Amino acid sequence: MKSLILVGIQILGIGILAMTTKLSGLTLAPTVFISLGLSIGFVAIFEMKKSKLSLFPDVSREAKLITTGIYKYIRHPMYTSVLAVCLGLLLSGVSLLRLGVFLVLLVDICVKIRFEEGLLEKRFAEYKSYKESSKKLVPYIL
Repeated sequence: MKSLILVGIQILGIGILAMTTKLSGLTLAPTVFISLGLSIGFVAIFEMKKSKLSLFPDVSREAKLITTGIYKYIRHPMYTSVLAVCLGLLLSGVSLLRLGVFLVLLVDICVKIRFEEGLLEKRFAEYKSYKESSKKLVPYIL
């Protein structure tokens, strides 16, 4: 149930930001963040083909821990992708509502990461050492 709620909030946040964004005439900053986010997402999906891709943070029995490619540097590149794209959408037209939606999305993803990492630590003995050699969302920083 927790997974469903977390994913629901995430989809709702992305949807609100996307539906309230005028994509024509984007300035440089939104374009850079959206492009970077989409690129990270595509690379992560390509790497993830070695495992089972899912919107939900639950870890299936068939899941494999991926620590190569982009996952060598970032443990959650799909969340990095979502946040970068949504930041770009937000920057295309900041309003109090859109800023609030982005902040709720940010908190949701942080909670989702904590929940998912707890599950990954239980499923994969090597996850703790992987956490020490990689960053959550941004290489070399966070």
